[in-house]
Amino acid sequence: MREIMSVLGSIAGEALGICQCHEHLMLGKGEGYYINSDLCMDDREKSEEEVRRFRKAGGTTLIDAQPLGCCRMEEGLCEIAGRTGARIIASTGFHKRAFYPAGHWLFGKSEKELQSLFEDEIFQGMYVECDEGFSGRQIGWKAGIVKIALEDSDCLRAGRNLFTAAIRAAVHGEKSLLVHTEPDSPVREFLSFAGKLGMEPGRIAVCHMDRTKADRDLHLEVVKSGAFLEYDTIGRFKYHDNEREAELIEEIISRGFSDRLLLSLDTTAARMKAYKKDAVGLDYILREFIPFMEKRGTDKSVIGKMLTDNSRRYLEA
Repeated sequence: MREIMSVLGSIAGEALGICQCHEHLMLGKGEGYYINSDLCMDDREKSEEEVRRFRKAGGTTLIDAQPLGCCRMEEGLCEIAGRTGARIIASTGFHKRAFYPAGHWLFGKSEKELQSLFEDEIFQGMYVECDEGFSGRQIGWKAGIVKIALEDSDCLRAGRNLFTAAIRAAVHGEKSLLVHTEPDSPVREFLSFAGKLGMEPGRIAVCHMDRTKADRDLHLEVVKSGAFLEYDTIGRFKYHDNEREAELIEEIISRGFSDRLLLSLDTTAARMKAYKKDAVGLDYILREFIPFMEKRGTDKSVIGKMLTDNSRRYLEA
């Protein structure tokens, strides 16, 4: 069994509970904000209010998917975890290049330096104050997962050092991978690439495909490979309604792959009630979407898999 590491320490698998596997709980004001002003959630009290809402609805664990060097708020995450009792798992790795300023220090490092950097965050503690320059300052709280951004069709070639370093750090550190996708992301190529570097498919979660990839055959290829699909377009009505989201989930379940599904919201300020009163809220999956699935006839044991068992296997097995 692999160790599950939260910002405040190791978590026993049985204590993981209901887990949403791709959220953004705190996010400083950086390049993302100038793309979309909702990509800033830097009020610790408001973010804490959202986590308390999730806890009240029955949730236990949250994976914060903001990696190193692009406005991750490490100390805020630790404070919220300590104050709410939530298990919060932080990410190392890298995000979309658009979320970093031009000439960012991360992209000037060698593959060896990057791997060492990511492994430092896994084994020793996260680096802080690194959005503009590399501070070299660490805190004792560790990253528990590796996040990577799979962008356009050329990204594996152009960013080979980044992908290789992140995957090798995950393999060496015995951590799972969260994989951001875009409409042009080379998902098949990535799974093959990661496999050649020793990454087990059961430790990979391919994210956002419920909004970025219309090809359902590709969704099935992912789960047949042994990787997880992390669906997070729940309640994101600018993309599609919950009926469409339910149909996607039901198709994967009907094909016999309910054990390969993870659910989340991929929160921004626009999706947190504490930041915007008309937002769905961090408790939306538990408060609204799960009852909606139950009314459609989804078996409670299958729902239990998606909320608890699958995330435990993804993080621990």
